[in-house]
Amino acid sequence: MSPKCRIAIAIPCHNSERELHQVVSRAFDYAVDVKLFAVDSGSTDSTWDILEELHREGKLAGIARCELGRSNALNAAAALALESEWSPELIMFLHSDTLVPRGYDQAARTIMQRPGVALGHFRFQWEGVENNPAMQFNQWYVNQRCSWVKLPWGDQAFVVARKTFESVGGFPAIPIMEDTAFLLACEKLGTTECTGLTISTRPAKLLEAGVHWGCLRQMVRNHVFTVCWLIGFVTSTQIYSRYYKG
Repeated sequence: MSPKCRIAIAIPCHNSERELHQVVSRAFDYAVDVKLFAVDSGSTDSTWDILEELHREGKLAGIARCELGRSNALNAAAALALESEWSPELIMFLHSDTLVPRGYDQAARTIMQRPGVALGHFRFQWEGVENNPAMQFNQWYVNQRCSWVKLPWGDQAFVVARKTFESVGGFPAIPIMEDTAFLLACEKLGTTECTGLTISTRPAKLLEAGVHWGCLRQMVRNHVFTVCWLIGFVTSTQIYSRYYKG
């Protein structure tokens, strides 16, 4: 793989109006030989209007709409990129509330050049939680988990080669846990490795709600759901129902 290989950034969006301008602008400004593709998955706010604006400005190479569901948006954004004239060699999946650091593009290329690597990812950080010890602990734990058991989640910007994405068939059509299922499929083809750079996700809803130590309860809940799903005790549909419908 060339040190200057083409990268497509696939951005799934759902009610993303708050962070979208900054997320797209930074990913566009901080990179070389990168094009961005975004898909709106059933938003009810001004997300689509913002995507059209960013497309007119040339920051987004392609935009589309799809049915509600993150896996739908991830696959649709990747399809936009793969079917474009850009013909990327790498795909990076960037959530619409996540900010990339300078040099992210070269870090992605470098990690994917290592022999045997099937999936790359970034270190995790919450944006704006300097005075929130619970969320600082949470981000420390996430990075330790990735170091110990190689289990990053989708908000850490997965990076895969085009051939890997096509080989595993993209993200599975399930309502939740699609990132972990995709990771497990990729791990059958090679290893999972971290770039060493840190991306930042702003927990706007948690900060507005004044959530502090309650985020640790959510962390435990997420891990219980993940373990139960991995051992086949619950389905992704059951987790989705419990997670979003109480």
